[in-house]
Amino acid sequence: MVFHTTFDTHLLVASNLDNRQLVLMVPILLGNAHSSHKSVTPAAKIPGALTTGATAPVTVQAVARQATSLTVAAATGDFADATTVSAVLTVSSTSTPIPGKSVTLTLNGVESCTATTDATGKASCAVTPGEPAGSYPLAASFAGDSAYEASTGSSTFVVTLEETALSYTGDVSAVNGLPATLSGVLTTDDPAAGTPMAGRTVTFTLGSGATAQSCSGTTNASGSASCSIASVAQTPGAVGVAGRFAGDTFYEAASVSASVNVFPPPATGAFVIGDRSAGSPTVGNAVYFWGSQWAKKNSLSGGAPSEMKGFADSPTSVTCGSRWETRPGNSSAPPSTLPGRINVIVSANVQKNGSTISGTIEHIVVVEVAPGYGPDPGHAGTGTIVGIVC
Repeated sequence: MVFHTTFDTHLLVASNLDNRQLVLMVPILLGNAHSSHKSVTPAAKIPGALTTGATAPVTVQAVARQATSLTVAAATGDFADATTVSAVLTVSSTSTPIPGKSVTLTLNGVESCTATTDATGKASCAVTPGEPAGSYPLAASFAGDSAYEASTGSSTFVVTLEETALSYTGDVSAVNGLPATLSGVLTTDDPAAGTPMAGRTVTFTLGSGATAQSCSGTTNASGSASCSIASVAQTPGAVGVAGRFAGDTFYEAASVSASVNVFPPPATGAFVIGDRSAGSPTVGNAVYFWGSQWAKKNSLSGGAPSEMKGFADSPTSVTCGSRWETRPGNSSAPPSTLPGRINVIVSANVQKNGSTISGTIEHIVVVEVAPGYGPDPGHAGTGTIVGIVC
């Protein structure tokens, strides 16, 4: 466009009207030799100069800001996992990428990040969703500048359930009629694998079908949940135990399976071995639980009288922490035969007071009986520890 005006000095005008940049460009224009501007060279000395009062054309160039578009990519990420989101900024009319511009991406109006567009116009950064599993809006915005108009875009972000894992840490052997402790540890992989999950309910089930026994516990700060079966009632042998976290709106379900060796309840009375001979106790240790050499073959922290032959006929109860009593030699009336596996008391101290021998029950172990046992002390009872009850 062309304007006409009257002037006598150098003029440069810039303005911004209705998103347009106006630049007024004119040549150096001077007045006559009597101009009041002392620094101005007299027009007479500048070829082609205009004199005061002259009229000259002025060219005004209008530069409009370019419209932009933001294209947001859909994204998916687990709850609490940092997830990359992105958007591409382009010139609306030509789809030309616009590099070097700041773009902000926002998930559900809450979590946001800001990145600078690369040579392809793409801005990428990471957000960490704190929402329950589901679909949420993902928005992008460019604020605009002197050359480009502002723009926005949107897409969808799908939040998925965070992964979990459950391990079993409870009893691996139990006795019918006695309590058993079932436990496990619940973890997630964020911010790192093995991170404990607190405040979640884990259910444990011993056995299956009509005889299944269950209990539940809540995980503590270490991710551990524990509960007890008050009185085990299962078919003796290997019995399955299952743990399960049902999941919630943030975390996936998790489960674990293990096996518990269930033994029949102890008969009246029980054989005894020394705590040092049992080895803390240790599965695989060979033991001597009955015979004339019992006091020599067994090592105890507190010792034992020579009259002790190995059978305790009157335990108060065959449970860890209680006590037992018996009589010397085979007057304790040991059983005539033994099954393939028996529960055996582990004692640290055996004492004799008159005709009564007594001791403590530190542990109860399961012993696989070797051939050769007889109720007479001359027929030793030996075997190997294959399980630990308590």
